[in-house]
Amino acid sequence: MFWAVWDRENKQLHEHTSIRNIGVEVPEGRLLIRDAGIEVELDLDEGPGVETVSPSGKAWTWTRKQGGIPATGRVSIDGRELVLSAPAVVDDSAGFHPRHTDWLWSSGVGTNAAGQAIAWNMVNGLNDIDGGSEQTVWVDGVPTELGPPNISTDLSNVTFTEGGQLDFAEEAVRRANENRVVLKSRYSQPFGTFSGSIPHAGEITDGLGVMESHSAVW
Repeated sequence: MFWAVWDRENKQLHEHTSIRNIGVEVPEGRLLIRDAGIEVELDLDEGPGVETVSPSGKAWTWTRKQGGIPATGRVSIDGRELVLSAPAVVDDSAGFHPRHTDWLWSSGVGTNAAGQAIAWNMVNGLNDIDGGSEQTVWVDGVPTELGPPNISTDLSNVTFTEGGQLDFAEEAVRRANENRVVLKSRYSQPFGTFSGSIPHAGEITDGLGVMESHSAVW
């Protein structure tokens, strides 16, 4: 279990990781966090999302992505109350992944030059088969699958088969190198801003989201 809250106004990253599921609840349509001076209560206007099932050796992996859905509620940081109303990305995943799994990921929300709401989800290394993948851009809530993207290993940009590029500017980062013998996890997960363009969405006038580089043994 982990959570993170990036306070952009005060330039502070609050986070906690635990091997126990304490402090975080995700009932249907809600996100609740109460841990280490942080309280989050969000209502998520969830929909069917984009589902992907991919082969994994003799098994399978599954994921459902919802891009740009409304999230409303409150965030309390050490007693300082903030009202939140913003687009969100919801990522549900399960399955039988390879023992050693490496992936690069990018996800975010924003607005394009035409004033339309956009969201995206791009990955290398997981659920990225050519056709029926989780590579998706949403424009005013309508999803379109994209071809295989290329996420740079330094997490500075994403380029697209159809043309166009997203550039990423890091503001804060979660990172760790955990070794629990049977389970290992080495990751970098920066928060930040995006500029550039996405196929079917065009030029981004503002973009916020995350990048991730992760190597896991599980």
